[in-house]
Amino acid sequence: MTEHTVYESNTPEELGKLLGLSDEETELMKLRADILIKITNAMKDSNLTHQELAKKLNTSRTRITRIFNGKEEHITFDYLLKILYALGYKTNIEFAKIA
Repeated sequence: MTEHTVYESNTPEELGKLLGLSDEETELMKLRADILIKITNAMKDSNLTHQELAKKLNTSRTRITRIFNGKEEHITFDYLLKILYALGYKTNIEFAKIA
């Protein structure tokens, strides 16, 4: 049986370091995770089915289900924002200077 090393991280920054990501890649990972959490919560609050959301987005129910199950690997930020909009949310993006 192959042994595996288990790593633990408490912050996205620690996870980024464990994965060997650059600071930029870590920030993108954090942003994507934040958006996916918001989408998941918005979907729960919406009482929509995957089929109903798919119809609003002119896509398949299976694609929506893959997104919510974390199985859709190639999804753009644009599409994530389209999902939020379809769920009745708009975005407010803030920028901060890197220290």
